[in-house]
Amino acid sequence: VLFYSQADSGYSHTFFWSQSSGRLDLGTLGGNWAWADGMNDAGQVFGSSSTATGASHAFFWSESSGMRDLILDGSDWSGIEAMNAAGQVFGSSGTATGASRLFFRSESGGMRDLGSYYFT
Repeated sequence: VLFYSQADSGYSHTFFWSQSSGRLDLGTLGGNWAWADGMNDAGQVFGSSSTATGASHAFFWSESSGMRDLILDGSDWSGIEAMNAAGQVFGSSGTATGASRLFFRSESGGMRDLGSYYFT
C-alpha cells in the first residue's frame, strides 16, 4: 500500500506499507518532499522528490535498493511517465531552457538516453 502523510519534518512524504515490513517512509532525494505516482505488483514505486537544491527529480524505489535518483546528466529536472511490472521506467529529463530528452531505465541496463524531443 502507498500513502502520503506529513513526516516529522512537516512536509509530505510517501509511505509504503506491507504486512511483512510495516510502515516505511520512502524518504526524499535530499529535499523536503516526495510524492509517489505509482507502484507495480512487485512493490516497486516511482514518483518525484525534491532535491537539496529544490529541484524536482524522478525517483525509483524498491525495498531492496531504496530510493534512486533518475535524471540524465546535464538536466535540471526529470519525471517518469510509466513503469511496468519488471520495474522498467520511461520518462523525460530536461533543463530550465527547455531542452528535453527522453529516457528508459532498467535494472540490467541502467539509464539510457533516448534523445531530444520538442513540443510545438
